[in-house]
Amino acid sequence: MKNRLVYRINLLPWRNQLIKEKNNIFFLLVAIVLCAVSISMYGVKLIFDARIEQHNQRVAYLDKEITYLNKELKSIEDLEKKKRNLQDRMSIIEQLQKDRPATVQFFQEIMNVLPENGIWLDNLSTNGLTVTLRGFADTAGRVSSYVNNINTSPVFTEPRLSEIKEVPEQKSVSFGLTFLIKKEETENNLKPTNAAIQNKK
Repeated sequence: MKNRLVYRINLLPWRNQLIKEKNNIFFLLVAIVLCAVSISMYGVKLIFDARIEQHNQRVAYLDKEITYLNKELKSIEDLEKKKRNLQDRMSIIEQLQKDRPATVQFFQEIMNVLPENGIWLDNLSTNGLTVTLRGFADTAGRVSSYVNNINTSPVFTEPRLSEIKEVPEQKSVSFGLTFLIKKEETENNLKPTNAAIQNKK
C-alpha cells in the first residue's frame, strides 16, 4: 500500500487576524499617547495654576504693603501738617513778642498827638503805612490843632482830612483823617496793628 502525503492547509483568515492585531496595537499606542499627553497637559496646568497662585499671593502681599505704606505716609503727612501749624503759631507768637514794644510806641504816639481835651476817636485802622481814623471834636479848631500835632510828630506825617461835618444833635463835628507813618520809623520796627480807640471828653 502506497503511503499518501497529507497536506494540511490552514484555512483561517490569517491576514485579517494580522491586520486586526496590528490595529489593536495601534489603538493601544494611540490610547497610551493620549493618556501621556493628557497627563502632561494636566501637569502643565498644575504648574501654571501654582505659578498663578504664587503671583496672586505676591500681588495680595504687595497690596497689603502698599496699603500699610499709604497709611504710614498719611500719618507722616498729618505730622508734617501739625508741625507746620505749630511752627506757624510759634512764628506768630515770636513776631507778636517782637512787635509788642513797637505797637506800644505806636499807640503812645497816637495819644501824644491828641489835644488834651475836646477830641475823641471812634475808630482807628492801619493799612501798610497809612493810618485812617474817625472821630468827633468840640469844634473844627480842635480838629485843626490835631492835624497840626500830627504834622509835627516825629512818627507821623502828611495828615489829610477826608471829611469834616457838624453834628448838631451832639453839638460837635465829626471828621475823618488819614496820615502816614514815616518810613524810617517802620524800619525801626514800628509795626502798628488794626485797632479801635476812643478818647472821651
